[in-house]
Amino acid sequence: MHQVDITDAQTQITQLLESALQGKEVIITRNNQPILKLIQIPPATKRRQRGSAKGQIWMAPDFDAPLEDFKEYMERTYFWIRIPFFGSLTIVPN
Repeated sequence: MHQVDITDAQTQITQLLESALQGKEVIITRNNQPILKLIQIPPATKRRQRGSAKGQIWMAPDFDAPLEDFKEYMERTYFWIRIPFFGSLTIVPN
């Protein structure tokens, strides 16, 4: 970080701009109070393009097939009863 008084900055503006372009931070002050900061603006990020990952991601053909670990759970039948003022109640048959 480089601090320069505004009166000196007027005569050294070219050098200060070059310093900022090299990645250095330049603070311009008036009465020892910072009033301006010169910094280099980072390059704009490239926008993502639709379809740029095409062919890189795949899904198994049995992706949505039931899992063996949950087979018993999925075969059970559930009944939902709505009771006013109490919310929902789940009844599982034996």
